[in-house]
Amino acid sequence: MSFSDAEIEQFMTDGDVVLRRGFSREAAAEGQAFVWRKLALPPDDPAAWHQRMIHVRELFSNDPFDRENTFTSATIEVAENQKVVSTGPYGIVRHPMYASASLYLLGTPLALGSYWGIVPIAAMMPFLIWRLFDEERFLSRNLPGYAEYQKRVRHRLVPFVW
Repeated sequence: MSFSDAEIEQFMTDGDVVLRRGFSREAAAEGQAFVWRKLALPPDDPAAWHQRMIHVRELFSNDPFDRENTFTSATIEVAENQKVVSTGPYGIVRHPMYASASLYLLGTPLALGSYWGIVPIAAMMPFLIWRLFDEERFLSRNLPGYAEYQKRVRHRLVPFVW
Protein backbone atom coordinates (compact mmCIF):
# COMPACT_ATOMS: atom_id res chain seq x y z
CA MET A 1 0.00 0.00 0.00
CA SER A 2 1.35 3.44 -0.85
CA PHE A 3 0.09 6.91 -0.06
CA SER A 4 -0.41 9.81 -2.43
CA ASP A 5 1.24 13.16 -1.81
CA ALA A 6 -2.17 14.53 -0.76
CA GLU A 7 -2.62 11.72 1.81
CA ILE A 8 0.85 12.32 3.22
CA GLU A 9 0.14 16.04 3.46
CA GLN A 10 -3.17 15.31 5.24
CA PHE A 11 -1.35 13.08 7.71
CA MET A 12 1.32 15.73 8.34
CA THR A 13 -1.35 18.41 8.84
CA ASP A 14 -4.13 16.52 10.65
CA GLY A 15 -2.36 13.50 12.13
CA ASP A 16 -4.58 10.98 10.39
CA VAL A 17 -5.19 9.46 7.01
CA VAL A 18 -8.06 7.41 5.61
CA LEU A 19 -7.13 3.88 4.56
CA ARG A 20 -9.47 2.77 1.83
CA ARG A 21 -9.83 -0.95 1.12
CA GLY A 22 -7.28 -1.82 3.84
CA PHE A 23 -9.52 -4.68 5.00
CA SER A 24 -12.53 -6.44 3.59
CA ARG A 25 -15.87 -5.04 4.79
CA GLU A 26 -16.47 -8.29 6.73
CA ALA A 27 -13.10 -8.20 8.49
CA ALA A 28 -13.57 -4.54 9.41
CA ALA A 29 -17.06 -5.26 10.81
CA GLU A 30 -15.69 -8.18 12.87
CA GLY A 31 -12.89 -6.02 14.26
CA GLN A 32 -15.25 -3.19 15.06
CA ALA A 33 -17.71 -5.53 16.84
CA PHE A 34 -14.83 -7.05 18.83
CA VAL A 35 -13.65 -3.63 20.05
CA TRP A 36 -17.16 -2.54 21.04
CA ARG A 37 -17.64 -5.80 23.00
CA LYS A 38 -14.32 -5.34 24.80
CA LEU A 39 -15.11 -1.71 25.62
CA ALA A 40 -18.58 -2.69 26.87
CA LEU A 41 -19.98 0.52 25.40
CA PRO A 42 -22.92 1.00 23.04
CA PRO A 43 -21.62 1.81 19.54
CA ASP A 44 -24.69 3.92 18.76
CA ASP A 45 -24.49 6.22 21.81
CA PRO A 46 -21.60 8.71 21.51
CA ALA A 47 -22.64 10.27 24.83
CA ALA A 48 -21.48 7.08 26.59
CA TRP A 49 -18.09 6.95 24.92
CA HIS A 50 -16.44 9.32 27.40
CA GLN A 51 -17.34 7.07 30.35
CA ARG A 52 -14.29 4.88 30.12
CA MET A 53 -10.71 5.50 29.11
CA ILE A 54 -8.91 2.42 27.87
CA HIS A 55 -5.29 1.39 27.61
CA VAL A 56 -4.60 -1.06 24.80
CA ARG A 57 -3.36 -3.56 27.35
CA GLU A 58 -6.75 -3.52 29.12
CA LEU A 59 -8.45 -4.85 26.00
CA PHE A 60 -6.54 -8.10 26.42
CA SER A 61 -6.45 -8.51 30.20
CA ASN A 62 -5.88 -12.27 30.25
CA ASP A 63 -2.21 -12.13 29.34
CA PRO A 64 0.39 -14.03 31.38
CA PHE A 65 1.21 -10.99 33.50
CA ASP A 66 -2.34 -10.50 34.74
CA ARG A 67 -2.76 -14.21 35.43
CA GLU A 68 0.42 -14.34 37.50
CA ASN A 69 0.43 -10.91 39.14
CA THR A 70 -2.84 -9.25 40.11
CA PHE A 71 -0.94 -6.39 41.76
CA THR A 72 0.32 -4.71 38.58
CA SER A 73 -0.02 -0.94 38.69
CA ALA A 74 1.18 2.10 36.78
CA THR A 75 2.16 3.63 40.14
CA ILE A 76 5.02 2.19 42.15
CA GLU A 77 3.22 1.12 45.31
CA VAL A 78 2.53 -1.82 47.58
CA ALA A 79 -1.13 -2.80 47.74
CA GLU A 80 -2.83 -4.19 50.79
CA ASN A 81 -2.12 -7.94 51.14
CA GLN A 82 0.38 -7.80 48.24
CA LYS A 83 2.74 -10.73 48.00
CA VAL A 84 5.85 -11.30 45.91
CA VAL A 85 4.97 -13.12 42.69
CA SER A 86 7.72 -15.46 41.50
CA THR A 87 5.84 -17.80 39.16
CA GLY A 88 5.30 -17.71 35.40
CA PRO A 89 7.33 -15.02 33.66
CA TYR A 90 8.25 -13.54 37.07
CA GLY A 91 10.28 -16.68 37.77
CA ILE A 92 12.52 -15.93 34.77
CA VAL A 93 13.07 -12.16 35.03
CA ARG A 94 12.00 -9.73 37.74
CA HIS A 95 10.38 -7.29 35.30
CA PRO A 96 8.75 -9.31 32.52
CA MET A 97 6.36 -6.51 31.59
CA TYR A 98 9.25 -4.09 31.01
CA ALA A 99 11.10 -6.84 29.14
CA SER A 100 8.19 -7.53 26.80
CA ALA A 101 7.53 -3.82 26.29
CA SER A 102 11.21 -3.32 25.40
CA LEU A 103 11.07 -6.16 22.86
CA TYR A 104 7.92 -4.70 21.36
CA LEU A 105 9.35 -1.17 21.22
CA LEU A 106 12.62 -2.30 19.65
CA GLY A 107 11.08 -4.95 17.40
CA THR A 108 8.42 -2.77 15.81
CA PRO A 109 10.77 -0.39 13.96
CA LEU A 110 12.95 -3.34 12.94
CA ALA A 111 9.96 -5.28 11.61
CA LEU A 112 8.77 -2.23 9.70
CA GLY A 113 12.23 -1.45 8.37
CA SER A 114 12.11 1.97 10.01
CA TYR A 115 15.53 2.15 11.58
CA TRP A 116 15.07 5.82 12.50
CA GLY A 117 12.30 4.58 14.82
CA ILE A 118 14.97 3.05 17.04
CA VAL A 119 16.42 6.48 17.89
CA PRO A 120 13.56 7.70 20.14
CA ILE A 121 13.28 4.26 21.71
CA ALA A 122 16.99 4.27 22.52
CA ALA A 123 16.44 7.68 24.11
CA MET A 124 13.58 6.24 26.21
CA MET A 125 15.45 3.20 27.49
CA PRO A 126 17.50 5.04 30.16
CA PHE A 127 14.23 6.31 31.66
CA LEU A 128 12.75 2.81 31.67
CA ILE A 129 15.88 1.49 33.38
CA TRP A 130 15.81 4.36 35.89
CA ARG A 131 12.18 3.48 36.73
CA LEU A 132 13.13 -0.18 37.06
CA PHE A 133 15.85 0.68 39.60
CA ASP A 134 13.48 3.02 41.44
CA GLU A 135 10.83 0.30 41.60
CA GLU A 136 13.31 -2.27 42.88
CA ARG A 137 14.56 0.08 45.62
CA PHE A 138 10.99 0.79 46.70
CA LEU A 139 9.86 -2.84 46.66
CA SER A 140 12.94 -4.14 48.47
CA ARG A 141 12.24 -1.63 51.28
CA ASN A 142 8.45 -1.98 51.40
CA LEU A 143 7.38 -5.42 50.16
CA PRO A 144 8.23 -8.31 52.50
CA GLY A 145 10.11 -11.05 50.66
CA TYR A 146 11.19 -8.91 47.70
CA ALA A 147 14.89 -8.82 48.70
CA GLU A 148 14.90 -12.65 48.84
CA TYR A 149 13.13 -12.74 45.46
CA GLN A 150 15.91 -10.54 44.00
CA LYS A 151 18.47 -13.09 45.18
CA ARG A 152 16.51 -16.05 43.70
CA VAL A 153 15.62 -14.39 40.37
CA ARG A 154 18.89 -12.75 39.41
CA HIS A 155 17.97 -11.19 36.06
CA ARG A 156 15.96 -8.01 35.67
CA LEU A 157 15.06 -7.85 31.96
CA VAL A 158 17.07 -10.28 29.86
CA PRO A 159 17.33 -13.92 31.01
CA PHE A 160 20.92 -15.01 31.72
CA VAL A 161 22.21 -11.51 30.84
CA TRP A 162 20.81 -8.72 33.05
